[in-house]
Amino acid sequence: MKKHRHISIIIKLLTREKVTAKELAEQLEVSTRTILRDIDTINEAGIPIISYQGREGGFGIMSSFKIDKNFLSKQEVSTLLMALRGIEKAYISQELRSIINKLEHIEDTMENTIQSKNNVLLDFSAWGKSCYTEKKVNIIRKAVNDKNVIKFMYFNGKGTYTEREVEPIHLLFKSTSWYIYGFCRMRNDYRLFKLSKIKNLRKIDEFFERFNTETYEFDSEFSYSNNMNKDNEILLKFNNRAIDKLCNYMDIEAMEFKDDGYVYTKLDFAIDEWTIGFILGFGEDVEVISPEFLKDIIIDRAEKVCELYNRLNNE
Repeated sequence: MKKHRHISIIIKLLTREKVTAKELAEQLEVSTRTILRDIDTINEAGIPIISYQGREGGFGIMSSFKIDKNFLSKQEVSTLLMALRGIEKAYISQELRSIINKLEHIEDTMENTIQSKNNVLLDFSAWGKSCYTEKKVNIIRKAVNDKNVIKFMYFNGKGTYTEREVEPIHLLFKSTSWYIYGFCRMRNDYRLFKLSKIKNLRKIDEFFERFNTETYEFDSEFSYSNNMNKDNEILLKFNNRAIDKLCNYMDIEAMEFKDDGYVYTKLDFAIDEWTIGFILGFGEDVEVISPEFLKDIIIDRAEKVCELYNRLNNE
């Protein structure tokens, strides 16, 4: 994403005499501190950027400077387009489409030094088209930019809905799902919410000032941590029939194939409703080896399922 952002800044500076850091930050949805670091990186790469001071200040590229036609190779342009087109399938944005159009134009005007097509395809969208997700992303994106409070009903792990008011800070696309990170007024703390668990999402006519993009630098690795319980490592034993489904959650190289014909895996998942459901979803093709208390939970849930269907059969 950094390279994509750097290219966007360069293209913007080439088409404008002067652009402010704030304007670039708003368009690229990052902090001004990030933009200033990007400017330094671009300068270090050999592109002379001029800083204009004062109220009407900003940044521009030296008028006598011309980017060498070999600044990006055709393969590099093709790779950038591949990545951006994959992102566009999950994140519809006019700015993103504009960058893609410009790179397509650059690719068309470059000498055809590479005959083969790019043989890697990226698609960050989920299987099946969901207009609900697209609508939520657009609402939240605007709320983040405008610093609007959002309100929604959230489905929690206990199977109940709670009404939340949130000061949204970041949209996150992780693995195959969208999340919103922000300050939850009900919990009086920062929380991560999965968009697929949100309903009745709306902006309310209230603005917030708690979050300041000028001084805040987001650390995604720390803040988006899902607080897994490392003290409860889970050891599971799978039948070979489960491998195809298990590959939806982990790489086959993370599985241990033993002489007894079974497949063993170690997980550091938090032991919560999602993990319990994950295990039960494999039915008779999985066995919990440890921890012991998780075995008891699975047995209890399985017995309740049997009781439910026995009762239904007897009605």
